[in-house]
Amino acid sequence: MDVTDFIELASSASTKAALFAKTSLFLERRGFDRLVYVWARPKGISVFSTFSESWLSRYTEQNYDRCDPFFRYCCATTATIRTGADYLPDYDYLLPAERRVIEEAGEAGARAGFSVIGSTNATRMPGGFNLCSTMGRKQVEKITAEQGDTLRLVSLYAFEKMKMLPGSESARPKNLTRREKECLLWAASGLRNAAIADKLRISEATVEFHMQNAREKLSARTRDQAVAIALSNGLIAL
Repeated sequence: MDVTDFIELASSASTKAALFAKTSLFLERRGFDRLVYVWARPKGISVFSTFSESWLSRYTEQNYDRCDPFFRYCCATTATIRTGADYLPDYDYLLPAERRVIEEAGEAGARAGFSVIGSTNATRMPGGFNLCSTMGRKQVEKITAEQGDTLRLVSLYAFEKMKMLPGSESARPKNLTRREKECLLWAASGLRNAAIADKLRISEATVEFHMQNAREKLSARTRDQAVAIALSNGLIAL
């Protein structure tokens, strides 16, 4: 199943649970079998996970959401942050309570992974995915080096699509110009600005101009997020 197949499959989901099931299937086939989706809003928090019920119960009982470093650090930025127990040696600034959450999650299978954030703490509605795996750090880094762009696009698409399902209260983005759509579509295919400029026979600066306009219209902080929002709202199609 490639990205086009996933989007076609995901477009038929009518509930958040159904969409999460389709998303987790795609990601699990690529090795990420410990998946968490979260979106915090004033009216409450939405969470879906492929962790075991025993771990989720312990997480809830111990109020680990209050000290989970995912919310403090990962949700502070749209940049990718490595997650999982195998990366603990890299984060010596974590508090003991924060380290305990990661250590216990590691015992539950979250050895290595990375964050994909669609909405940061600055929006007061943070959320995104934590893609973790029972595989080790080296294996996960090999997969992300080869498929990282695809994994991020699928995760961001799912995050934006979740907002459109019942109860999410998300407005449809503004329409894009033909050129903005073309630039985003080529970006979705994996091309960078220089290559897009060659394809469209325009300057690289003009491509960046259209990309910036698209990001502003879609309220997207990054290029990848703009692509995901456009795809999930049917403004472009692969």
